[in-house]
Amino acid sequence: MHNAIDYKQNILLVFDQFEELFTYPQGVGEVAESLAELLYNRIPKSFQRMLRLKQRKSPDLLTDEQWEFIQKPLNLKLVFSIRSDKMSLLDGLSTQIPNIFRYCYELKPLTRKQAEMAIIEPAKKQGVFNSASFDYDPGTLEAILNFLTQKDQRPIESFQLQILCQYIEENVVIKNNNALVKLSEVGDLAEIYRNYYGFSINKLGSKEEQKLAKIFIEEGLIFDEEQRRISMYEGQIYRDFDINDDLLGKLVDTHLIRAEPHSSGGYMYELSHDTLVAPILKQREQRQFEERQGKRRKKIIRFLIIVVIPIFLLLISFDLSSKGGFLESIAQSLFDEKQVQKWFKEIRKRDWDNMIAAVIGIPILVFSLLSPIYIIHEIVSG
Repeated sequence: MHNAIDYKQNILLVFDQFEELFTYPQGVGEVAESLAELLYNRIPKSFQRMLRLKQRKSPDLLTDEQWEFIQKPLNLKLVFSIRSDKMSLLDGLSTQIPNIFRYCYELKPLTRKQAEMAIIEPAKKQGVFNSASFDYDPGTLEAILNFLTQKDQRPIESFQLQILCQYIEENVVIKNNNALVKLSEVGDLAEIYRNYYGFSINKLGSKEEQKLAKIFIEEGLIFDEEQRRISMYEGQIYRDFDINDDLLGKLVDTHLIRAEPHSSGGYMYELSHDTLVAPILKQREQRQFEERQGKRRKKIIRFLIIVVIPIFLLLISFDLSSKGGFLESIAQSLFDEKQVQKWFKEIRKRDWDNMIAAVIGIPILVFSLLSPIYIIHEIVSG
């Protein structure tokens, strides 16, 4: 550590979605104390005491140069990213970090120029990242900015930019090992946003968990009439959607939903951003259509089985009763003709055809008349 960090070097710690810390009230004080020690004491006091005790027992434990290094302050800066309506929560850290409100900046929707910088500058950075540095084809960058701004008709939400850039890095740069992003490889930009919800759901564990998560999000967290996201208390979620703590945690980790402490205890859950509402409703419409189609197919198959099998049996009985029938012709091509004639002669003596026709003939006639009407009704009502 001593050799890796130059005390003159600036160290920047960034805490994104910092409001989530306050969903664990018992840990807030501990985190605040640890951050304060890093900011003001160079090394934690408890570690200093332990080090001094060891130094007394082993005077040569550290060299003078190492002691000097430890005692110098770190050039440390902290950046907290937090929702504007949760800013007041930072007051809980002000005792340990008095200057926490000294510099405050509001992240507003981006202009076209700001969005362009946010797209290309991080991509050029060299360092320990998931991908090597890469660049954008000029035409691709222009198409992206036109899409995001609706041809300069609106500003750009940072959340929209995050979804798009994450998709490009994972599916174009890393997956295809590309250093230059081209529009032909990115594909339909609108489709990326429509599929973001589905991609995030697919990152969950089992198919059953994915199904439960879809129903919960699509049925519980959106107010249809106004196409708005709504919050739901965790007790309601457990009761109405068969969702457990583990699955809720996984959903929070995908950043599709977020948890908010409730004033009376427990947590409220909601979609993480308004831009998710439209693609989720589209996915719900598709899911419900597929469910209706599946149920309709099962009904038709079940009804056809009820009709086709009896008809097949009836046709067999008529065929057996007719000399030189279809089944008899097939049998004669496979076996000795005289032996086959003897078999069928014995079958006809038992008069099975009359018995079968009497038992199922009338129901088959009724089913045959009704089945086309039923099938047409199922298809049309779908």
